[in-house]
Amino acid sequence: MKLWSGVLSNNAAKVRIVLREKAIPFEVLEMPWTKERLWEPKPEAFLKVSPRGQVPVLIDDGFIVYDSTVINEYLEDRFPAPALIPGDPLQKAQCRLWEDEGDFYQQYVGVLIRDVFLGEPGAPLTEDAEQAIVQLNGFFSRVAIQLDDRDYLCGEYSVADISVFMTAVFAVTLGVDIGDGQVKTWFERMLARPGVAEEYAAMMSAVAAL
Repeated sequence: MKLWSGVLSNNAAKVRIVLREKAIPFEVLEMPWTKERLWEPKPEAFLKVSPRGQVPVLIDDGFIVYDSTVINEYLEDRFPAPALIPGDPLQKAQCRLWEDEGDFYQQYVGVLIRDVFLGEPGAPLTEDAEQAIVQLNGFFSRVAIQLDDRDYLCGEYSVADISVFMTAVFAVTLGVDIGDGQVKTWFERMLARPGVAEEYAAMMSAVAAL
């Protein structure tokens, strides 16, 4: 099994975490990234298997799957244990909704990457960046309500936690405060998982090297 991936891609990280949680051996085909060129130029071998020109792309014995959500659902069907998507229809729908929420709020992380991480060092926040922080703060308030007294968003650990965690990682790295309550406790609980911790450490190392 091969995975076209990028160490600083939140969507690719979602898949890498699922692969590690399920102890599935895989080979990483790394997509290079720099602050100057971003993801360009993209290798021809990658473009041949990625219709959208985006990571991640999973190649399983010649079968190509792209889009992080579709890949993770494929992996769940192919390797059902340990389960990362609930079996009950209502719980499954809730899990998928929160997984999608994590992905949806990455658009505001993208604004912070553009205006803060790639912007002029020390420059004041742009109006877009300020609005992105407002949106992310609102999102994490909803996450706190959903967690309530749960260890994980949908009761048991799932792809919902992985998706929302990746949004939180990027948000925190870019200066968003997730507070000291349920969200921080959940964030630390996620980091206690070896597969999650390994990916987090690799991403932080990559950021520090830029």
